[in-house]
Amino acid sequence: MNTRKSSLITACLLFVGGSRAFAQDLLHGANIEAVGGASIAHVADNATIATNPAMLAMAPRYDFAGSLFGQPSGDLGWNLNAMDSSKGILGFGAGWTRTITDPPLSDADLPGWVTPGVDPTNKRRASLFSVAMAIAPGDRKFSVGIGGTMGTVSHDRLGSKLMGEMSFGLGYRATDEATFGLVAQGLLPVDNVEAQPVQVLLGTRYALEDGPSIAFETGWQFEDANGLGFISRVGVEAVAGIIRPRLGYSYEGAERKSTVTAGIGGENPSGGLDAAVLVPLGKGFSGRDIRGVITLRLRT
Repeated sequence: MNTRKSSLITACLLFVGGSRAFAQDLLHGANIEAVGGASIAHVADNATIATNPAMLAMAPRYDFAGSLFGQPSGDLGWNLNAMDSSKGILGFGAGWTRTITDPPLSDADLPGWVTPGVDPTNKRRASLFSVAMAIAPGDRKFSVGIGGTMGTVSHDRLGSKLMGEMSFGLGYRATDEATFGLVAQGLLPVDNVEAQPVQVLLGTRYALEDGPSIAFETGWQFEDANGLGFISRVGVEAVAGIIRPRLGYSYEGAERKSTVTAGIGGENPSGGLDAAVLVPLGKGFSGRDIRGVITLRLRT
């Protein structure tokens, strides 16, 4: 009995870790993925609906974006999102993320019994909805925002679970080129193993108008049991006409995972088309874990 209970707990932890490892970026597009995921201080990207809602009101704009991402392992996902800060001092955003993963069966995933001749399936499916709003009074130098994500994660072995997350963020534009962001994530008290861990991130981004940019963010996941919750992300973007080559790196301490990223995009005042690739580092590296992302962005 104790062995079965231990296996179930382990399976739950693998379920959470597996689904979060692929779905954690939520509304990130290829342009953000290619710079290591550094988006906390970005004033003009819809990823902040889920990462730092305060940035939604920092610049007047209306944007729509959609992304498709996948891995050779068969994992697949997509997201759609839109935001509006074109009028007044308020910004609003909403998005939907869907992921389907099929990791290899581990001993913990196996059920207590199987039907002879039938291979047990192990698919995990997540459907998550994100909403956010922000206010930036006056000349939009300072902003405050709040956002939340809610949805379900279903698993062939463990059934469906509710996932909820709420974030509170601040934004500050020091100059036309330099912005700063501070956000606390995982604030929604959903009492089950799918609850997003509490973490705090501080980020900065320096971007010349129609020129190169560099972004950096760091933070800590407080609920990491091993005390290794350090988070660090950095990325650079160059400009050559309408072409945007990008490079980045991220380290997620709670997952013991380092990733190098690269991508390229084409951008003009009407939007952009971007592609990115993410390569995890470490001795457990497998080509099946490489992730690709394609994004279409439209703006008015």
